[in-house]
Amino acid sequence: MSKGKLAMEVVSAERNAELLETVPHRNMEDMAIVYRIVLDSSSEGRSSILVTNKIYTRQPYHCKRYDCSQ
Repeated sequence: MSKGKLAMEVVSAERNAELLETVPHRNMEDMAIVYRIVLDSSSEGRSSILVTNKIYTRQPYHCKRYDCSQ
């Protein structure tokens, strides 16, 4: 597992309802916060992976530290 940093992304809860069934997230009114592990960042852009429930159960450290809910 990468030791990258955890980033948060705000998405529409309604438009992403199916996705939210498979990822740890926090609801805030009509939006949801999902989490990504940043693998690399440069002037050309950022590469990251979405934290899924499978990743969360295998490596929960970052999510517990930042209070992700499942």
